[in-house]
Amino acid sequence: MSHKNDPDYHDARARVLLEAAIHLNSIVAKNQHSDDYYQGIQYATKELRRMASVARREHAKVRDIKRQAGRKLVSV
Repeated sequence: MSHKNDPDYHDARARVLLEAAIHLNSIVAKNQHSDDYYQGIQYATKELRRMASVARREHAKVRDIKRQAGRKLVSV
């Protein structure tokens, strides 16, 4: 099955990205690193959260399309 046909693909992708961001934050919290390393991790965490947000929006779009298709079939 193509990910385009899987309604939960973007939801699962968002979950994985958020878990990665949380894991990166925990690594920084546990260890002492240089400021450059810390800033790099912060940037990576922000990017992961942004990507998760995009995935959530895509998931909502897929759900809406499926919901609208279901309504069209019911109303016909």
